[in-house]
Amino acid sequence: MRKHVSPYTLFKQMKIRFRLSLLFSIATSLIVGILFVAVYFTVAAGRQRAYFVQMETRALAVADVFFLQNSFDPEKLEEARQQFKSSFAASVAAIIDSHNQLIGVMRNDSAEHFHHNAISLTVAPFTVDTTALYTARREGKSLNIDQQGETTFYEVYLFHPDKQDNYVIVVRGVDKQGAALLDSLQSVLLFGMSIFPLIAFGTGWIFTGIALRPMQRVTAAAKQISVSNLSRRLPEAEGKDEIAMLAQTFNSVFEQLETAFISQKRFIAHASHELRTPLTILEGEVSVALQKTRTEEEYRQTLETMQRTVLRLHRLTTNLLTLSRLESAQSDLPMSNEFFDEMLHHSIADVRTRFPQREFEIHDEQLQQREVIIHCNRELLETAFTNIIENAVKYSNRDTTVQISIVISGKVCTLIVRDEGLGISSDELQHIFTPFYRAERTRLLKGTGVGLALVKAIINLHSGSVLIESQPDKGTTVKVHLSIIV
Repeated sequence: MRKHVSPYTLFKQMKIRFRLSLLFSIATSLIVGILFVAVYFTVAAGRQRAYFVQMETRALAVADVFFLQNSFDPEKLEEARQQFKSSFAASVAAIIDSHNQLIGVMRNDSAEHFHHNAISLTVAPFTVDTTALYTARREGKSLNIDQQGETTFYEVYLFHPDKQDNYVIVVRGVDKQGAALLDSLQSVLLFGMSIFPLIAFGTGWIFTGIALRPMQRVTAAAKQISVSNLSRRLPEAEGKDEIAMLAQTFNSVFEQLETAFISQKRFIAHASHELRTPLTILEGEVSVALQKTRTEEEYRQTLETMQRTVLRLHRLTTNLLTLSRLESAQSDLPMSNEFFDEMLHHSIADVRTRFPQREFEIHDEQLQQREVIIHCNRELLETAFTNIIENAVKYSNRDTTVQISIVISGKVCTLIVRDEGLGISSDELQHIFTPFYRAERTRLLKGTGVGLALVKAIINLHSGSVLIESQPDKGTTVKVHLSIIV
């Protein structure tokens, strides 16, 4: 059984060019159709008014001939008939006195004089409209239309007072010229209405083809962009029209995709290298231990090496999972109101546990004077603080002191960590938050290159900012700005 498809579904399945052409054809055809109807009825109404004016003029002319003299002269009747005949085909004129008596009848082919003949308001070949007759006597003039089949008769009732009596002149006729004119106009308009949709569709097809040509070029260029050539961009991005804006938007998206793809490739390459190193160490230690029987001390040294390697591997994978978690599901992370000083001192204690020989100079006077509460994920924020302080310890000399300061200004709390270590060049600072990126002077030191990238992601999650200032051989300063609620 064939499935029924609605017209709307078919319309949606059409190509845009065909749809636009069809809509243009329908819209213009409706407008032109309304215009044609308005023209036809305007011409018909104008022709009708003009014909009534002509009939009224002829009625006055007939009245002048009839009432020029006191008596009805047959020659004057013939003169009036000839004048009447010359202007109106299939027309009849009649004169009726105040007693509804027929005084005279005039047709195209004859003029008759009926004096003092009573009538029943019937003048061959038509019946006098009594409503129009009395309206003419009351208002001076009355117009009437009598439709008989396909023929339209126009009637003028003209009140004409005279010394002898008050007469009404009735003129009835058929506007054959007007009918022929309207028939011709109707034929022309119908022909125009029948052919105009095709013309409109063809015109719309041409214009939409020209308008959509840039879109076709954009589509062709977009098809050529793939993973292997994300650096390509779409044309038509120089203008200010909708297609240019669309191309600019796509180019922006492609640029972001290219950046993300390059970052992903770099991330995978560095992650593979960082993961391969501890795994290689583990594999080597196990292989050496299994080659021959070892002493208890040798086994102990091997296990300690493996433990350090496993801890490094564990920390690396933990940081990677946390970074991925921040990038993919930030809205699902639980938030709570936490005391800033508790989180900071917990992070400092954690670093002191791993580096007990290092000295810290802490300036937290403002924290001691007031409570500072931050709406945050405590675990993540402590991780960020720990990474910053640990970096200051690892990349500075053992005989130097790491300075930690807290500055509160309004609704912003700033953590400042300074060290007197190796420092970072200005060219390398712009890449410092890239995962697995390590400055040239720190490559020989232990580290994964994920810590600062994780710090940046955590601080961004909390709508804060992190700024690093550094000079080679003079040390590094890290500033973290966070909004506080109390």
